[in-house]
Order: sequence, then C-alpha cells, then structure tokens
Amino acid sequence: MPNKQTEQLIEEAVPRFKKILSDFASTVDDNSTYFVKDEEWEKVLGLVKSELHLIATKSAEKYNELIMAVGNKYEGETRHETALRYIKQAEQSSGVASESLSKPKE
Repeated sequence: MPNKQTEQLIEEAVPRFKKILSDFASTVDDNSTYFVKDEEWEKVLGLVKSELHLIATKSAEKYNELIMAVGNKYEGETRHETALRYIKQAEQSSGVASESLSKPKE
C-alpha cells in the first residue's frame, strides 16, 4: 500500500494521465471510458511510464532528503535505521502515541 505522500503524488498525476489518454483516445460512457487505437498504445505507454518515473523520482527525493538529515548514524546502523530510531524516540518522548510503536514486532 502506498504511503500518503506517494498517494498525493499519484493524485496529482491523475489529471496528466487523463490528458495523455484524451490526446490519444476517444471517450464514451460520459467521459469515463477511454478507447485508444492499437497503433497509439506505444505512445500512451511511453507517456504513462514517464509520469510514473516522475512520481518515483519525487518520492525518492523526499526520502533522500529525510535520510540525509541524519547527521551522525550509529555504528552498525544504516541512515534509514538511525532516522527511524530518531523518529520513534522523538514520538515516544513527546507522548505521541503511534499504533506502530505500541504493537509488538512479529
């Protein structure tokens, strides 16, 4: 299941996906169903792949920004593990309850 940020990026891309389809397709059923000519599919797929790459790139940039904010990682931990531990410790010390923190690890 995508995280909230990825879901937001996907939602932002929906109008661009609709534009791609409308450029290459005919619509029926109250503008909700798109039919693309067989010879146009490669172009449509290329544009959709470009949009998906953009979503993945934006998500990766945000993740890298967070990970690189870890100034000093602990020995034996990756930056990801250190960042996760920092976040969990901060939430616990501030009294913010988190469902993932209160559940035992399986």
